[in-house]
Amino acid sequence: MKYHTVDSFFQGCKHIAPLYLILGGTKDERARLFTKLREHLPASCKKVVCTDVEHLLKEVSSGSLWEKQRIFFLEEVESLCKKRAPNLEKAFSCMEPGSFLFLGGDKSSAILQELYLKLKQHLLFLDLTAEKIWEHEERLKKYAIEYAEKKKKNISFREVDYLLKKVGPCISALENEIDKLACYLGSRESIALADIDLLCPYGTEEREWKIAEAIIWQATGYHALDDMHSFLAMCGLLRYHLELAILLASRTPYDHIQKLFPKIQPSSLKKYTEKANSHSPYYFQQKMHVLFHYESVAKTGYFAAKTLWSLLYARLVA
Repeated sequence: MKYHTVDSFFQGCKHIAPLYLILGGTKDERARLFTKLREHLPASCKKVVCTDVEHLLKEVSSGSLWEKQRIFFLEEVESLCKKRAPNLEKAFSCMEPGSFLFLGGDKSSAILQELYLKLKQHLLFLDLTAEKIWEHEERLKKYAIEYAEKKKKNISFREVDYLLKKVGPCISALENEIDKLACYLGSRESIALADIDLLCPYGTEEREWKIAEAIIWQATGYHALDDMHSFLAMCGLLRYHLELAILLASRTPYDHIQKLFPKIQPSSLKKYTEKANSHSPYYFQQKMHVLFHYESVAKTGYFAAKTLWSLLYARLVA
């Protein structure tokens, strides 16, 4: 059965299935959904995290007489190639009765669609790949409210909307800020706007801007990125700085640059100019080619965001 919203998916999960597939969202978001999904399954099931299809097949084949019920987790299934797809089907068919397989990925593929058609009678499928930005934000808001309730705190849609604008659409950042707010409130139950202003002063966008700025202008500023959404957003910021750097290194007149980059403060522009003057336009153009290459590779879906980010960062600061 296929679903396109989290609410309808968990309604469907009242009927237990041996195979679950979640596509879309971030890896962190899928991890929270799988955690919630486990509440619908026997508590005695042992969790087994697999790194790839071969590892999954090995784990399924090495079952224990004492641990027949297991939940196997496999992420990044969008990178599954046609050659390895039969091994995934084989692993599923070899699972002990009462075991479950959780599959997650950033996006769909022809191979996954084929797999869905073959196994759909055994499968509950949550497809978030076509989720709009505002739908994603609404989903995160609902999650934040539920998370606050677990901490015995109340947060209204107005406050959670404000918090989301502060920290950005990042589920782990929302949890961290709610944990911080819950600790600060003590016995007080309701989170107010003033509390968010006091404890959550910096937004994700500002942090990411500073990271991109440090990478292009100072060749420093590494920060872990684990999901494709964050990776592509960072690529956009890096491109912005590189476009500016190319113009400055080409001695483009200030008035023209200010028309193209109206949000850049004069003090920042002066600082960037000093850095750009120490390099030729070709230096920054080469970095732009590197950025374009890794951004194009990311859109193929064959590599994990974490791997691509490590490689891109190393090339940009070299």
